[in-house]
Amino acid sequence: MDKKVKFIRPFKDIEPYVGGVDWKGMNWINWQVATPKTVGIENAWLGMTMVPKGRSSRKHAHPYEEIYFVLEGEMIIEVGDNGEEKYHMQRYDMLYFPPRTMHQIRNFSKEDVLFAFIYAPLPAGVAEGKVDIYEGTISDTPSY
Repeated sequence: MDKKVKFIRPFKDIEPYVGGVDWKGMNWINWQVATPKTVGIENAWLGMTMVPKGRSSRKHAHPYEEIYFVLEGEMIIEVGDNGEEKYHMQRYDMLYFPPRTMHQIRNFSKEDVLFAFIYAPLPAGVAEGKVDIYEGTISDTPSY
């Protein structure tokens, strides 16, 4: 694939989807912004997620590094098998996770939360479309 500069307006150019792998019924809205499919990136993945007020994710871990960056709203991230560490994230806060770090997202506020996330490096086969980005994700609790 030829490499060239790509410009995207996520809310205009990217079709959002509700939920995702293991997130059915969550009513989260996701935008996969900079991916192998949208811009041809090979070593990272940038997306955005809107978490409705009062909703939480499953406790989960991914096989790659992650960065969360809050764009709007507030949320709590619980880190560890039993949520031993808690981070109250607000607008423009960033949180880094090493690979396989168990975590859970909680929107405790009265407003929706919008955050950006980066996954890197991409697991083998993702850039070529042979492996789903969420393959290898570990989740051990039901969503609510």
